Amino acid sequence: MIDIFRFLCSSMETEIENSTRENTKENEMLNLNLQTLEEVAQQAFDSAEAKGGKDARRWTVAIVKAKLQLAENPYIHDEGDALLILSPSNEIYHSNGSCQCQAWMKGKFPCWHRAAHRLVRLYTERERSH
Repeated sequence: MIDIFRFLCSSMETEIENSTRENTKENEMLNLNLQTLEEVAQQAFDSAEAKGGKDARRWTVAIVKAKLQLAENPYIHDEGDALLILSPSNEIYHSNGSCQCQAWMKGKFPCWHRAAHRLVRLYTERERSH
């Protein structure tokens, strides 16, 4: 499972680097520890893959993209109960359990915006427990 996660991360990195205006190795707005983010994302990826089901693949892809966006996109703000995200599509989304993106609007499909919100929640819980 780790190999699939790393492969997907590396294949999406180029896409995100090309679409994000200013790339930084540390997210200025969220100030996330990248090692902890990697661990939390890996755990979420493994969990989604283990659950299976019709949306498992969509969730794993959303988790990978969310992890990369959280690491590279400086235009993500944590509002406590939601994330405010300037997406590479130049749209602004308010993401928590729902989203305003096309994936969510067309069929409540998993999207990286919702996955990012969940990863930030898991990250925050992990940081508080240590």
